[in-house]
Amino acid sequence: MGHYYPVLITRDGQGLILSSPFYTSFGWEVKEFKGQTNPILAKGPIPVKPDTLLISKLKELWIDTFIQGQNSNISKRIFRSLNTAYLAASCWAPNEASIYDIGLKLALYVSAIEILLKPVQGEVNKRQVFRALDDISQCYFKDERLKSKKYELKSQETERYAFLSKIYSELYGSRNDFLHGNQVEINNLFLFKKEKYPSLWKIAPLLYYILLYKELGIINDYSGFKAELHQNMVLNSHRDSIERAFLCIY
Repeated sequence: MGHYYPVLITRDGQGLILSSPFYTSFGWEVKEFKGQTNPILAKGPIPVKPDTLLISKLKELWIDTFIQGQNSNISKRIFRSLNTAYLAASCWAPNEASIYDIGLKLALYVSAIEILLKPVQGEVNKRQVFRALDDISQCYFKDERLKSKKYELKSQETERYAFLSKIYSELYGSRNDFLHGNQVEINNLFLFKKEKYPSLWKIAPLLYYILLYKELGIINDYSGFKAELHQNMVLNSHRDSIERAFLCIY
């Protein structure tokens, strides 16, 4: 039953026995038991719906890679990156969710993004990530607040970038603070190091999500209008949802 459920299954497999130092009970039916993978997961009313467009693209790549044997550079990058993103998105539990646990999750998101954008030759750097995010901002979003290049950011040299690149710059800086032993406090986990803004751990998946869209060609489908009418409607709906999410942070 997992490492934290004090529950045993009866011999006939039809019932459950709760046995702990504080409480003993018998009579639960197996079908009524609703376990979860981690005790700190919250159960909320928000429905979780799979992104059918993203799943479809990943299935195509999975078939090409692991069934057809077409082991391309992009498939290596995407599946290796997804493996890292999976670890980044998993619940922290080892040290009861200290700020250092969460800081390590932020570092894993940066690694997942770097793996995703790794060129065939050479290393990936902040400038490449900034430019990838700016490309998305310019060709994918409608709202000028997300398109405007008003942030001066330093990579190899100081250049002006849009809001998504600014978010990544904050994420990258926080990651360095946690991994390099710099002094950190709770505000290092928040955008602009201010607790009135959303936490970076909540924002990082959005950055990864939109970059995954780009690498899978979904954004190209949208900007080039290559899809059928129905798929264009789906693309527009996805674009509007992602845009609203980033505007909530702005």
